[in-house]
Amino acid sequence: MNRVLFFLIKFIISSLGLLPNNVRLLLAKLFSNVALIFLGREIEVAQLQIKKFLNIKSDIEAKNIAKNSIRSVIVTLFESFNLKSFIKSAKFNIQGFESAEETLNTKKGALVLTAHTGNWDLFAAWAVQQKIPLVAVGRVTRSELLHQVLDWMRLRYGIKTLWRSGATSAKSCLELIRKGNFVASLIDQDTRVRSLMIPFLNHPVSVPSTLVELAIKEKIPCFTAFLFREKEGFSVYIKRVDIDCQNVESSVESSVESSVESSVESILSAYNNELERVIRKYPEQWVWFHKRWRTKLDGEKMSREEYLVWLKK
Repeated sequence: MNRVLFFLIKFIISSLGLLPNNVRLLLAKLFSNVALIFLGREIEVAQLQIKKFLNIKSDIEAKNIAKNSIRSVIVTLFESFNLKSFIKSAKFNIQGFESAEETLNTKKGALVLTAHTGNWDLFAAWAVQQKIPLVAVGRVTRSELLHQVLDWMRLRYGIKTLWRSGATSAKSCLELIRKGNFVASLIDQDTRVRSLMIPFLNHPVSVPSTLVELAIKEKIPCFTAFLFREKEGFSVYIKRVDIDCQNVESSVESSVESSVESSVESILSAYNNELERVIRKYPEQWVWFHKRWRTKLDGEKMSREEYLVWLKK
């Protein structure tokens, strides 16, 4: 049954991908208007988080941003039915690419810390078109069918994906980077992997830390990278985050671990600060419906009900 559904979904996506960009975006708008009727819970979470962490007093303004953030994700879906058409026709305003170019010219790999902003798969497809040897890190979905569809959609644009599954994932990432690949990881969501609590929009959040820890120990360059839609085309913000390897090396053995953790915190803080900066500029192009702040300082995760009560305080 899954095999039949997979081919049916492939046919629908391929057919929709043949439509002109403006027609697909119109369909996305119509689809999002219908979807919002059934996404009241997600809108509520998004609205409360926007009010609390963007310090927006107006319920109407916060709700509009919440709805538009969901619309943005649906637009991302419809764009992704044929990313090549956007890469060929859209204007890309790239900021900070020269810092990545220096690393590319050395033929060495790097770790790219990104987020669910704008169209995150378009960023990966754009990087592949620029001959950047990029590999995306993805979490294995609960649905095997969804996993197959996502993998197929990405491979159409040359986006290789390392699907995260257990302790071997970090080692696989390290091997890919050593071979000269840029490994891109989305670390802007609350997960159950090893993480550190880092301030984000004036409140600590749980940020995955394993790959950054490896990067510090192996002296691997780290970058932040985010893509956003503009009225005309897209903007890509790339920034190198310097690692203080010398500080780690000079530490006595007993304090190396604490020095590494301090460097990890520094890089994750730089990532969160840059993400916060661009989210404030493009508040409607981030996944506000995700319960980003649900992990407490002690590591315990709040239930949906507990989280809503906490957001309303």
